[in-house]
Amino acid sequence: MKRIDVATKKWTKLVNTFPWFREYVVLEGGKKIWKSREFYYPLVGMGWYKLIWDMCTKIKAVYDKNPERYEMYNVTDIKEKYGGLRYYTTCSPEEFEEYVREAEGLSYKTCEKCGKPGKTVEIYSWFSTLCKKHENARRKNHKKRFGW
Repeated sequence: MKRIDVATKKWTKLVNTFPWFREYVVLEGGKKIWKSREFYYPLVGMGWYKLIWDMCTKIKAVYDKNPERYEMYNVTDIKEKYGGLRYYTTCSPEEFEEYVREAEGLSYKTCEKCGKPGKTVEIYSWFSTLCKKHENARRKNHKKRFGW
């Protein structure tokens, strides 16, 4: 039996809970056609899972009031860049952007690995937001791998 790790289970739950991760609408000949897609999991550490979950929960509260209005809303990418969370979408209404900006801002104070308070640090030209424990581990691992 294939072992499924906790991270995979959590990301699967996120993708299955919020519709904008698993289906989208295209217009063909003036008709709406719903399409399913396989969503690849976010390219961020599990420490930011709660930030993303909380953001999506807030978005869903607005989304559920008028799903047809937001049916073109679609997540295209979730990743880390320069130590912060990036959440890319199509057709993102202004009322959702408030929640996205909030999560992205909190990511600069939250360790990407464990979710504890952290800060953005530069480790050999790579920016990451980490707690002291994970910062030290990353520096040690880098020195072990590359010798500097």
